[in-house]
Amino acid sequence: MPCCDYTDRRCGVTNKIKIAGLFSGYTIREDGLVRSRFGRAIKPQLSKNGYIRVELWSDGKGKKYLLHRLLAQAFIPNIHNKPQVNHVDGCKTNNALSNLEWVTQSENQIHAYRTGLQIGYRKPTPLSASHKAALCGSRWRGEIRIYHASGREFVSPKDAADAHGVNRQTFYNRVHSHKFPTWKIEIRQEVK
Repeated sequence: MPCCDYTDRRCGVTNKIKIAGLFSGYTIREDGLVRSRFGRAIKPQLSKNGYIRVELWSDGKGKKYLLHRLLAQAFIPNIHNKPQVNHVDGCKTNNALSNLEWVTQSENQIHAYRTGLQIGYRKPTPLSASHKAALCGSRWRGEIRIYHASGREFVSPKDAADAHGVNRQTFYNRVHSHKFPTWKIEIRQEVK
């Protein structure tokens, strides 16, 4: 037998929930049990990020809702209109009403740092030469590129392109074309 809409001594306090403007007829108890309008209990799922969620349906479309948010919307007054629900003890699966509170994003972030759920900014680790070479290309491998066009040498592709009145992409296109055999890119090892 399904729980009543507001109070029933057999199953505790129950509230109807209204989500994002749609009335779905679902009921939720203080202990987190969600029932459909037909009285069927909705099975909670554990999301990838560790929160408990339930899938609610309206007009043939299902949508997943975080259980702690549904509980807070149904049972915890949000007098300051705060947007997020925080787990006071930091445990994402502890959805007891005494463990939930409405907070701002800033308050939630500060709580996460203080409880050790999130660690602060870390200094970047120094990169090895081989890692830099993989990320940044030839300049970390000790290579120098020389750009040849019409028998002249240039230190950058922009210089070569400007000398011939073309843009840089046109210079690269001509380097790879068989119509311009004197246009090429030479890679030399840097002498230290």
